[in-house]
Amino acid sequence: MQNWQKDRNDRKFKTSDGTTASIITVDGVDVKVCDEVYAVYAQS
Repeated sequence: MQNWQKDRNDRKFKTSDGTTASIITVDGVDVKVCDEVYAVYAQS
């Protein structure tokens, strides 16, 4: 079984000021996206 957490290409984390940041990796480049885009991407 593949380790999905290691191979995933999306992340959501809290920044130092307490807000959340959503990152999606596209073709090897990290792209910061809004929460709505991240939610749709994470469902797929």
